[in-house]
Amino acid sequence: MHLLVDGILVDLRAAGVTGVPEKQGQKLCQEWVARQWLNRETSGDYTLTYQAQKALELVDLLTHDRSTLSEHRISTILDSLRRFNAAANPDRDERMRLYKAQIDELQAKFDFLDAGGEVPAPTPEYMLQGYIDVLDLVSGLPADFTRVQEAFERIRKQILEEFRSDARPPGMLVATYLQHADDLIAKTPEGRAFDGALALLRDSVLEGELDKHLRALLAHPQAGEILGDEDRRTLRSTAAFIRRGFVGVTRQRSQTTESIRNYLQTHDADQDRELGRTLKSLEARFVEWLARTGPNTSLESGLLPEQMQLRTFPVDFHDPAADVLPPPLPEAEEAVDLSVQDVVDMAVWGGPTLPLLQTLLEQSVAGERHAALSDLFNGLEPELRRPVEILGLHYLADRDGLLEPADGETLEEFHAIRPDGSTRTFVTARARLTRPGPQEPA
Repeated sequence: MHLLVDGILVDLRAAGVTGVPEKQGQKLCQEWVARQWLNRETSGDYTLTYQAQKALELVDLLTHDRSTLSEHRISTILDSLRRFNAAANPDRDERMRLYKAQIDELQAKFDFLDAGGEVPAPTPEYMLQGYIDVLDLVSGLPADFTRVQEAFERIRKQILEEFRSDARPPGMLVATYLQHADDLIAKTPEGRAFDGALALLRDSVLEGELDKHLRALLAHPQAGEILGDEDRRTLRSTAAFIRRGFVGVTRQRSQTTESIRNYLQTHDADQDRELGRTLKSLEARFVEWLARTGPNTSLESGLLPEQMQLRTFPVDFHDPAADVLPPPLPEAEEAVDLSVQDVVDMAVWGGPTLPLLQTLLEQSVAGERHAALSDLFNGLEPELRRPVEILGLHYLADRDGLLEPADGETLEEFHAIRPDGSTRTFVTARARLTRPGPQEPA
């Protein structure tokens, strides 16, 4: 579209046309969207708005020399009034009389042809006006469908605006949207046109009848003299116009429903209303500031407000019911007699012997007898080489600052002996034992 507009602008300037905008096609299309001459679809395509289509229809009507008063136009009006009155007249007897008059008229025409009567040929003026009326009706279909699409778009914007500003529950607003959609289809001319198109597309018999009548009119002997190529394409595409318009309206309605659903899932209504109130308050303050200042007054203001420095609020609060001592343990009915061996057996499965390990570690560092913790550990007595003692040694050496990363080899092995006599080898990062440096004064 942008390239097409660029090409047309170049052609107009080359032809010497005055008043051609000095803009690129993309910028011009964006202006036309802002002026509501074009719609920008979500797919990126441009379509004419309802107002633009009606304006083009008016231009086409005023620039074509077409007669509006004719026998065909009057007879069409009378036929429409007769069918309308027959379908709407509340008087039972009068409606039956109107139906009987239609039947008698059609029966007389049928009997005349059935008796061998000559088929009456319509006048060229009658055929011309008939084709003009059909073309006018068909050409109005795109504008009608576009009007329905724009109505759904207005409903979408209205509902989203109500979500942001209205204090009613979201469910009530969704019900309002559904009511607006029903009213659009049932109470507006463009909505009723869409409903009629929907009925036509659902009824294969009606669609076939429409196609059959159009083919017959296009094959009429006088059609070649009256209709141009563009008029033929328009009539031939009537069913496609209706189907395309139905698809467009259905897509717009689905997009409206989808956008409302996504909004409900991803937005916090209370937060949006608070933001709206904040923006309105800022706007009111800005108006007050403008009233107190001159036209050239400047105000230093950051792009975003400064963040508030707040203390961390507690997540859990004191619960008096939880701040009670546990119940006392029940006393054993019989005293448990533990022997010394039982106590020793339980102790070997306990934690590291930190006091003894502390002494051995200090002696090793002072005498510089071991280069690494693994050397110290692997040289201990079997009862001090439990796996848990490895953790004790690392804890004490790290606490006292006796470890530093070793160069070269990166791993070292600890050969542990469990209380049950089984062995296990543990691998850790290698670190050298070193004397602690002088401590900094407090």
